[in-house]
Amino acid sequence: MSTIIDSLLLYVFSTLGSISIFIAALLISSKYAIKPKIRIWAFTFYIGACIFLGTWATLMNTFDGYVQLVQQIFLFFINVRGIRNARRELRNPKRDPFEVIVPPDFWEDILDEDVDEMEHDY
Repeated sequence: MSTIIDSLLLYVFSTLGSISIFIAALLISSKYAIKPKIRIWAFTFYIGACIFLGTWATLMNTFDGYVQLVQQIFLFFINVRGIRNARRELRNPKRDPFEVIVPPDFWEDILDEDVDEMEHDY
């Protein structure tokens, strides 16, 4: 009876981990992944996958399972770092390097018809 429950738990945790990875991969590869909120959701699903797969690795109770657990712990912290970076970008958005910033009075003396000579300090 115990082996049936153990194998059912292994199946449930590996399935939940696989579904979480699938959803996170869809989010991170979408065209909306440039938005920090979408990346936060993707990294959250990756963290969920780390938890499910780490539990699965612990239930396997083998050397390979413990190697998998160490891998999931490292991936957990990498994903936490990704969430932290996305939250930082959400608070302080990056400026577009191709955006041209023109002073408001830049075109006034250029388009002014009364001026014979163009005298400006640009």
